[in-house]
Amino acid sequence: MKKRIISLIIMAIMLLGVLPLNAFAATKYNVWVAGKQITSQNAQDLFGDGTVSFMSDTNTLVLNAAEVLKGYPVGDIYCGIYSEGDLNIELKGKTRIYLDEEEKYHNGIRVLGDINIKGDGELHVRTRGDYAKGIWAEGSFYVNRGVYVYAAGLGGKKAGDSGAVWAKDGIAIADKMVESFEYSKIIEYFDENENEYFYVFSPDKETPSLRVNIESTPIYYSDGVDPEDTITMHRIFIRDTVNGNIKVNGMALVGSEVRVEFIPDRGYTFESFYLKDTNMRDMEVTDRGNGVYSFTMPDGNVNISAKFVHEGETYEELPFADVNENEWYSAAVRYVYENGLIAEELTDKFYPGKEATRAMIVSMLWMAEGMPWAEDAGFSDIKDGTYYKKAVDWAKATGVSVGYGSTFGPDDSVTREQMVSMLYRYAVLKGIDVSVGENTNILSFEDAFSISEYAFPAMQWACGSGIISGDGAVLFPQGTATRAQLSQVMMMILN
Repeated sequence: MKKRIISLIIMAIMLLGVLPLNAFAATKYNVWVAGKQITSQNAQDLFGDGTVSFMSDTNTLVLNAAEVLKGYPVGDIYCGIYSEGDLNIELKGKTRIYLDEEEKYHNGIRVLGDINIKGDGELHVRTRGDYAKGIWAEGSFYVNRGVYVYAAGLGGKKAGDSGAVWAKDGIAIADKMVESFEYSKIIEYFDENENEYFYVFSPDKETPSLRVNIESTPIYYSDGVDPEDTITMHRIFIRDTVNGNIKVNGMALVGSEVRVEFIPDRGYTFESFYLKDTNMRDMEVTDRGNGVYSFTMPDGNVNISAKFVHEGETYEELPFADVNENEWYSAAVRYVYENGLIAEELTDKFYPGKEATRAMIVSMLWMAEGMPWAEDAGFSDIKDGTYYKKAVDWAKATGVSVGYGSTFGPDDSVTREQMVSMLYRYAVLKGIDVSVGENTNILSFEDAFSISEYAFPAMQWACGSGIISGDGAVLFPQGTATRAQLSQVMMMILN
């Protein structure tokens, strides 16, 4: 018996000897996290803290409130997460991937295939340096319902090629929840290498963020995905913040819930607000309590204004019977009335829906300047004794409006491009920064080429600064402005 046992042991040793040396080696998977490759030995708990695990049967990387602060070098690019094929990512809790060494090239996540993100957590990705990208996919990038992904690629000298999310085969968003860290400005960028034209949301010119389409044909979407399901964002313009603040993101995804908070200054109280779409139509709003309201972002821009008053103060009623305090323009009419900007002799009506005239706009600007004297402009259709005579003289002398040669056309309806051109020249006269127009593209509007050449810089500035927002895909430069609309823009530029 003893000899038999010894014999079996010897045979086992001999069998082990003929097996390859790597028979008991760990299986390596082509996935790296924070510089460490995942294997069959560490897949259950990569770092020993329960934050990163890998399920090889479903090719799923599970991130449970993980912290990824260093990268794995792929050539010259350091990647927080790197996969040589498709990768599923399941999120639990809040995961951060921050790669901030500016002297290196970074990708927060780089996958040589498709990225599919699911779960009920959040993913925050921030990379810095030249060519920095938050998320890069050789295939498509897909986010499932209920997942939040915040990404930013903050570029250095080569900022033009940076971005939050880039996917060769497109970006598909199930619940439209991908957004950048911050977006306050929009710049355009044409990638000559990829022959792609896209928009970039950016806090400034040097730090591009999420590439998405805005108010134009969708840029990124995967095969089989309806373009209407891709990201589309529009702007939210705050029209009046006197004696208080309106807290809301400057842009929002179409169909997403937007929350607005009205915060009065000390000694003031929030009284009322208006919230209108591009066509100045009321929108359905839900009161969330404590000064917070919500609405569903429409497929177009939104205008918000609020009224903050001294605690216990009540407003004196306007003398105009045709101005309802609940209308979107009431605050603007009150502004021009209480600040003495109405030169006409009005009785009990303001006529808010009536077309504004050229005389009306120069008179308002002249009165805002303190009604200075100027030499006679010499226009043949400007008579002494009219309410606008001195205003027209001042407008000609300052270059705010040069008229039509020998005439001014005081009673002509002012077009939208004439209105913004006068306001633009006035802004330059007052030293107001108009540089926002330099980076504002308005060629995406269908009627951009109907803008007169002289008015183009002014229309760029007016769109970039939010003075006018267009109507969906058109600007109506030759359309006329109403007295209510003129009052609104006056309040915006003078207030």
